[in-house]
Amino acid sequence: MKFCLCCRNVFSAESVLGLVDGDGSVVCNATKVSQLDVATSAELKDAIRRIHARKGIDDARIQEVRENTLGFTYSGYNLMVDRELDDIVQPAEQFMHDWMHCIFVSGVWNICFEMVLQALWSAGIRDVYDSLRDYVKLWCWPRRVNSGKLHELFTDGRRKNNHEALKFKCSASEGLSLYMILAVFFKVYGAICAAERRAYNALCDVIDLLSSVARGKIQPQQLQDAVELFLDAYSIAFGDDHMTPKFHWLLHFPKSLRDVGTLVACFVHERKHRMLKRYCNDIRNTTVFEHSVLAEEPPHCCFICIYGCLLLLSVALMMLLNIQVMPGHVPPDLGYGRDRLHDYSRPSQTAQAQQADARVFEDALSSQ
Repeated sequence: MKFCLCCRNVFSAESVLGLVDGDGSVVCNATKVSQLDVATSAELKDAIRRIHARKGIDDARIQEVRENTLGFTYSGYNLMVDRELDDIVQPAEQFMHDWMHCIFVSGVWNICFEMVLQALWSAGIRDVYDSLRDYVKLWCWPRRVNSGKLHELFTDGRRKNNHEALKFKCSASEGLSLYMILAVFFKVYGAICAAERRAYNALCDVIDLLSSVARGKIQPQQLQDAVELFLDAYSIAFGDDHMTPKFHWLLHFPKSLRDVGTLVACFVHERKHRMLKRYCNDIRNTTVFEHSVLAEEPPHCCFICIYGCLLLLSVALMMLLNIQVMPGHVPPDLGYGRDRLHDYSRPSQTAQAQQADARVFEDALSSQ
């Protein structure tokens, strides 16, 4: 199966990681940018249109083979099918992988770090998790890093879970905080597992470059050389059976940097999920789930944009704000009309005030 949007000559092979992780069911053993046959935007559009043109004509089995071969599935509203957008949609130039997910979300770092730990374990160093737990506790972290629980990633229970999953499980922010100090830690083992530790150090160089792209000092060729060095070192240390498609993504970052001038990371975007989950997780009436979310989350975002502060939902003494209640937001039978609220209200075009809601009004406040 073809698994890369940008390449014409990259197809899947069986991966050891496929036994424990759906993302690892395919493997790519390319380690050089020169080995890639990169498709053009016109070729990508032609592949999509071939799939759409034969939909409903060919047998379903034939259509499935065609989709697997071309690397796309049928989607009725695919933008690349619309010929009116030919001058606007250029997938080969506009598509970019997110390096945060590539590296830290069941990604290259999680797999490479776990492979090094397993190599040390096989070499007879059975206390590596205990040593790491004590080592991480020694570091004084910046305030922005929630370091209080980082050492808990190295418990014995974690070791067993990571070993079974063939990857080190942690959040992306935790991986970003840990990756470099772990490179320092591995130096204490001298010549033990030298090839494995060399691969990990090469990956740290790649992460350093990716995280520094935003400063505008990293050149595409510099990043390409580091990526190819890491992939060669990883292949020597661990073989190709433990290389997932995210290892292949690394080879496309230099081109994206050359075409766009920067690389996108979704750290901030992922944190936005917290705001959405703040409302979604507590909704039990799923028959009106979408309405409930839309009644709460967009007004919350608007509040932050307008007033520049977070909307606090807990009961507390707060700075009073005058927020105009728009017509229709308070049912007329409650008799509240268009009074001015002084609490952190959430004006919405869809939400309706309920009799059990707590409100503080200007007239009531001034009469106290």
